[in-house]
Amino acid sequence: MTTSRLRWVLLVVGLGLEVGVRCCAQGQALPARERLEGVSTPAGAQAPGDSLLQKWEVRLAAGRTDSKLNPRFTPVGTRLALTPATIEGLRGSNHVEGRLRLGAGGQDGSGQRFALTRSQIGGCYDLLFIDFDRDGSLTNEKPISCQPSQTRGKWWSTFQASVKVEHHVAGDILWQDYPLNFWVVVDGPEETPSIIRFTRRGFLTGSVRLAGADYDIILSDGNNDGLLGTGDFWTIQPAEAMPSTDHRRLGDFAWVQGQAYKLDLADSTGTRGSLVPFDPGITQTQDEQARDMYREDRAAPRATSPLAFRHDVEQAIAEAKTDQTPYFLDFETSWCGPCRQMDQFVYTAQPVVDAARGIMCIKVDGDQRQDLVSRYRVTGYPTGILFGPNGVETTRFSGYRNVKQMTALLQTRRPASDDRQAPVERVEPQRRDTSWKAPEEETNRARRPSPASGVTSGDKLLRGTYAWDLDRGDDQDRSAVDLWWEHVDERQRYLVPQNGAQLAVIKGKAFATVTQDDVQRAKFTGDRLSASDAAPLIDVGTILAVRTAEGNLAKLEIVGFDTLQSGGRSYVKYDLRLRYAVYQTGSRGVAVQPAVPQERTRTAPAAEHSLSVAVNDAKLHARLQAGLAGLIESQKVTKIEVLRTQLQRDRYPLALPATATEKIPLADLYERCRNGVLVVSHLYHCTQCGRQHPSTAGGFVLAASGVIVTNYHVVDRPESLALGAMTAHGSVHAVKEVLAADKERDIAILQLDGSGFTPLPLGAGVTIGESIAVIGHPVHRYYTLTTGIVSRHFATERNGREVVWIAATAEIGPGTSGAPLLDDAGAVVGMASQTQFIPSTKTENHQLTTPTAIAWFTPVDAIRHLLRPGG
Repeated sequence: MTTSRLRWVLLVVGLGLEVGVRCCAQGQALPARERLEGVSTPAGAQAPGDSLLQKWEVRLAAGRTDSKLNPRFTPVGTRLALTPATIEGLRGSNHVEGRLRLGAGGQDGSGQRFALTRSQIGGCYDLLFIDFDRDGSLTNEKPISCQPSQTRGKWWSTFQASVKVEHHVAGDILWQDYPLNFWVVVDGPEETPSIIRFTRRGFLTGSVRLAGADYDIILSDGNNDGLLGTGDFWTIQPAEAMPSTDHRRLGDFAWVQGQAYKLDLADSTGTRGSLVPFDPGITQTQDEQARDMYREDRAAPRATSPLAFRHDVEQAIAEAKTDQTPYFLDFETSWCGPCRQMDQFVYTAQPVVDAARGIMCIKVDGDQRQDLVSRYRVTGYPTGILFGPNGVETTRFSGYRNVKQMTALLQTRRPASDDRQAPVERVEPQRRDTSWKAPEEETNRARRPSPASGVTSGDKLLRGTYAWDLDRGDDQDRSAVDLWWEHVDERQRYLVPQNGAQLAVIKGKAFATVTQDDVQRAKFTGDRLSASDAAPLIDVGTILAVRTAEGNLAKLEIVGFDTLQSGGRSYVKYDLRLRYAVYQTGSRGVAVQPAVPQERTRTAPAAEHSLSVAVNDAKLHARLQAGLAGLIESQKVTKIEVLRTQLQRDRYPLALPATATEKIPLADLYERCRNGVLVVSHLYHCTQCGRQHPSTAGGFVLAASGVIVTNYHVVDRPESLALGAMTAHGSVHAVKEVLAADKERDIAILQLDGSGFTPLPLGAGVTIGESIAVIGHPVHRYYTLTTGIVSRHFATERNGREVVWIAATAEIGPGTSGAPLLDDAGAVVGMASQTQFIPSTKTENHQLTTPTAIAWFTPVDAIRHLLRPGG
């Protein structure tokens, strides 16, 4: 053992005995629990730059699993594939084996071998062998045994183990113990499992003293990769308190006595870090309200009796069809947390109970009725499906739906002719029912609308990193806001649309002369608009059109920026001053009197919105290259070796937008879907010319928060210097992490840095002969539309697994990998994966065949499979 490695081993051993803090500003080490005053300035008075250079070194060590600090949140289980094998000399029968890839070296080689066996023929798998010494053999390893048990009608085999994972620290290699829980779930003892799941067992903890009080810091490996860093969870709470359920992702901030802090780790072991004060630009109350997804639902008025559900499924459906009544199926399970939250907050709310009148509501236990789960293609819980009086599905959702969403779903999808009870009192379009809204803060408030008008106008000051609801002219929780002023640093700032809101720049007009027609005609985008020093898209005097999250239309003008002086530092363009006017309730289609006089003079569309007519490939390519280089310079990129390690993740639960079903013309389809299509690109070093170049591939947006999808093979490139994605309007965003992947089906779900993206809906699939379209980037021809039909479905064998593909006649080429395959409603039904070229050959009668290419597409069901909830 080298001297440096011995020092690290001694350090890790010592961390179990020493848990202390260090004030880096003073450079003096302090013993554990010794008084150390932190930032005591309350939030709201704390300005950027005041005491923000202070930080405290934190030592963390493994916490005891029986400790009350054990987090109440559990990382989602990571799935590993199991392959039947005959392993000579290994104990037990019916061997299945897999590979465990953890730590810094997890992406290299074949991984750490393990196997499951039965100790008795016909029994459950109850023996786990792991290649602890990493010599490739399992026969010399002592098995870990378990006692299988039956729960919820399934058989569970659960194992506990501890393996060594590799870390690269200060140029040396450090091996660290990594405790694990494994479990296998099968329908019957005779079944051979195809997967095993695992999570990190236990947590790390340390202590710190802030503002005269002791606090515990808790750290958990949220993505089960053996490395503490991006994607993992942390929390800080008063010492001796019960464990908190308010866990944050590393990189996010947490609160102590009104002051926000971030936890910065020194390395991937998670045993050393710094607690750093942070100014998020909002108060703790505002942050807690923004993160409380149930706040408005709790404030909704309660019905005298909750929504009445039937449980005799077949009888209830038969009665509904006989009576020509719409019916609603609510799939849930006893272990589903969001299901319980909907039972508590949503199905007891008066608006939901009212909206459900005349609809037969039926509860289905997914664990008990697997036949119905399969019949109705339920992939997660909760799932709600609404059927018309004729028994045809009209809409569905998956995941938690709040009171407002559930009321709209039940109310708008039910034909008025089917009401057999007293009609539900509906809110008039021009009125805003705020009787059950959560209380709003009374700070920084612009002029509010009267309930009758629905129109807001006035002036607004957005302080650095500030959210705003334009419909109300007010500050709202993050689930309702339209715009977010994001002040990243002295040079970077953005106006970001939120929750489906969209922006457009209007040129050549003064604010007072911009009419409702001007706003209506604007070419909107869900991309953020930069006000950064380098090539700003918006500046003083810029006029913007806005389509709000509620469907209203508005205009606003950037009046100016305020420079903040604090702590001897100057924060340039910190505050954003605006004036604005909302024109109409667009989502309800009712026009109201605008805030300023209109003029009916129509003007040509603005030049910057002509991308759909003429795409400047050279300009977009230059933006892509400059953007990727800028991400590297700003150190915003996640290293490719980390992303490749994360490719082993196999699931990321995600609520998806509703499926589009209405057919639209091809030109409208292109215009509607283009903003949801991305250019996914690596920056790499060319060995021929010595310069750096961007590669080109496709991808598309799944969620406005920046969740996207592309091909597995697009991500898996070890030579990459940076991986990012560019929108149709030329903004480039770093890939932060891989959320889930499937190598055989060629899928990778990624998280981008940023928000306000335009998602594309996922469709239900396609049949042979159906018309389809592809928007891709063949050989740097960005945003090219090609069309064709589905020619067949076929299957191949990959690593012993049958994989189904779609073949289509739409032309694709290099650079189209990851592009969406769209049906005639603009819904994604597949994703481009590869092209198989069939050269010209001679037949038996010596005729020469025509060379052709077959385009392979991954079906949308394979993408949905990675996004399903459940363990």
